[in-house]
Amino acid sequence: MKLIKAVLFLTFACLFFLSPVSSNALASSELNSENTFQSSTKNGIHYTVINEVDISADWLVLVHGFTHDQRVFDYQIEAFRKHYKLLLMDYRGHGKSSNAKGPFSFEEYADDVLSVIDEVKISKLHFMGSHTGATIGLIIGLRRSELIESFVLEGGFANDVKMP
Repeated sequence: MKLIKAVLFLTFACLFFLSPVSSNALASSELNSENTFQSSTKNGIHYTVINEVDISADWLVLVHGFTHDQRVFDYQIEAFRKHYKLLLMDYRGHGKSSNAKGPFSFEEYADDVLSVIDEVKISKLHFMGSHTGATIGLIIGLRRSELIESFVLEGGFANDVKMP
């Protein structure tokens, strides 16, 4: 149990204390390169696809926590982009997504994430979520388990989520 707590703490430290939320570690030239692009869905959800690997590489979807945006993963992207096709997004009311009036439910956030996954046409993925992103991952796993290859869920909670 102590080992599990230590691993969770280190994960939290790496994700939040070492990641810049106020600056963007990715140069804009990288975001506009031939294999990497940004777009947004009809719902105003801002997302980034980074695809610098072989077409057969697995997808890794990274979903931030409440009050953050996709920039929280900037330092992790440098390692992950060598091995995975990446999808990052700002769910509604966060980052560059529309500032629609809230509050929003976890179910609505999951709808946003699924709309982007469907728009990008991802059929299998690894999901990494932090805090609210972890809860969103749980909901997506319950709704569309066929999508999920694996989870990394840090700090999630399920008090609103009906578990089977």
